[in-house]
Amino acid sequence: METLEFLLRRIPPILLKRISLGYFPKFSIEFFIVTKHRHKQLQNIIGKGKYHCLHIFRLYMAPLVFPLSITSKKMTIQLDLDDLDYDYHMQLSEYYGHRGLSQQKRRHGFEAQYYFDLEQKIIPFCSRLFVTSEKDQILFATRHPESNVSVLPNIAPLANLSQKQHIRQSKKLLFIGSLGYLPNLDGLKFFIEDVWPLVKKVIPDCRLVVAGRGLPKIWQNRLGQDCSVEYLGEVETVDDVYHQANASIIPIRLGGGTRIKALEAFDRSCPVISTCQGVYGLDVEHNKHLLVADETTEFARACCKILTDDKLVTELTTHAFQFVKEYYTIERLTEILKRCG
Repeated sequence: METLEFLLRRIPPILLKRISLGYFPKFSIEFFIVTKHRHKQLQNIIGKGKYHCLHIFRLYMAPLVFPLSITSKKMTIQLDLDDLDYDYHMQLSEYYGHRGLSQQKRRHGFEAQYYFDLEQKIIPFCSRLFVTSEKDQILFATRHPESNVSVLPNIAPLANLSQKQHIRQSKKLLFIGSLGYLPNLDGLKFFIEDVWPLVKKVIPDCRLVVAGRGLPKIWQNRLGQDCSVEYLGEVETVDDVYHQANASIIPIRLGGGTRIKALEAFDRSCPVISTCQGVYGLDVEHNKHLLVADETTEFARACCKILTDDKLVTELTTHAFQFVKEYYTIERLTEILKRCG
């Protein structure tokens, strides 16, 4: 009943537009966050404690806590934007539009508008905004010139340092990520269909390892028919799969924020081949920290180069490891937060 109350009270225009399309998608998680019961719970928490700062993680959480924060005039409000939701849904709308999928195009267009309107409502009351990269900082500051935007970089979970580097003997490429997330699934599809045949033509004994939950059944069946591809599903720890791979591939063409998977690979001395979008927001250099390629043949050539050039691998992983240790550690994050006050 709480969810129904929220839907009727909060998003009738979006709901009606979707119904008018004759399309009933799964609702995004943010549409089920706000309920009367949760408002009451938070009101009790905020009312009992004397909090000076309210830190909201992700824009979609703002409707849950924002009415409460207005009642507390002394409370500082910080909004932590791990991703720019308006820009992300605009990308998805264009993605589906290029593929002639009009219902999905309009759905994400409506969601983009929802987030754009939410930004206009919430941002003026926030004393500080955090984004994950300088690119997002510039983009967001352009849209909200009066806002106070700071960069708070993502950090990757540390490698298991007690585990020694695995000796990579077989030629393995690794794709890792949540495969219920469209940018990851689209990237895997691009690699499997366009890039992988070119790589196997040059290096027939190479193997592709795919790790991550959420892969649709149709794709599980498809990968199961290719003896050069191994699908692991969700793994308990990423250390083993990184240590056994010759390189990590990030053929991402959509999305924003920063890629935790790139930082994970850097920290584990696993060389990376990525598209520009795959390392969006990271101040990395092609041929220094990793190999960057957007076109099909370039990406395939980069994979073959990594699999056959040990000297290049050593150079890339050395610089990449230094990069992540200098800019993406918990100590660096703490330092930035202290400067922000």
